[in-house]
Amino acid sequence: MRMARRPKLTQEMDGEAVALRADGLSYGGIVCALGIHVPTFYRWIGDPKNRLRRERDRVRERNSRLCRKYGLKGRRERKG
Repeated sequence: MRMARRPKLTQEMDGEAVALRADGLSYGGIVCALGIHVPTFYRWIGDPKNRLRRERDRVRERNSRLCRKYGLKGRRERKG
């Protein structure tokens, strides 16, 4: 019987990544701090079950609501 491979990103790393992001660290900084490869990190945050992804989505939704409430242009509208 074959054993499943150990995940490269553990629950502890998940919590650490969320804390680092809350402190304002960029994704590149988080990758360096955790000692993982960039593709691994982006594959990991692409998973909807991941805490960092859920936190990022929550912040984006909050920012969108605030922009609509105060009539500000969001990031996407400013680029055009």
